Amino acid sequence: MTQDITIHFDEATETLLSAYTTAHHISKSDFIKPAVAEKLADWDEGQAADQEWKKDHCKTMSWSETVQDLGL
Repeated sequence: MTQDITIHFDEATETLLSAYTTAHHISKSDFIKPAVAEKLADWDEGQAADQEWKKDHCKTMSWSETVQDLGL
């Protein structure tokens, strides 16, 4: 299922977006959709990492412990 969303950009952003999409022969939608998906995926990964860290009681490691843990 898809949902239409309206986004209002300031003039400078709209100008850059139009220039980019014209130069790359893509629609604004085709540019925006993966950018939003990437940002949300990054956020989701961060949330998952935070949950794992909290499960470990927010334990931190020193640089030398990290190097040793990674076997470097």
